[in-house]
Amino acid sequence: LYIFIMEFTDYLSIFNTVVTVVLAVTPIVPFIAICKGTEKYTIVPETLLIFSVLNNLGWGCYWFIQGKVTPMTCSIICGSMALLFGIVYLFYMAEKKIGKFLLFVFLFHIHI
Repeated sequence: LYIFIMEFTDYLSIFNTVVTVVLAVTPIVPFIAICKGTEKYTIVPETLLIFSVLNNLGWGCYWFIQGKVTPMTCSIICGSMALLFGIVYLFYMAEKKIGKFLLFVFLFHIHI
């Protein structure tokens, strides 16, 4: 029975990882519209990006301490995507000006 439960939790962990990564990718839809110029960057809430990065960073550290590879990998992947979306957001918030963008990225990293 113990072996069955361990296998079940392993499969459940992998399923959860796949679902979480798919959900983390969903902000790509508004970002594609922003990149095409059909929408403004303001349709994406800043707090969504900030809390996504912080949440995945926190959980990634927790799973690292627990020694669980699958959820830690999930947190790293999702956190990286949230960080990438945040950087793209800052680029459009800076009106595509490199100097302003670098300042925003610096301030964003200080905030996190």
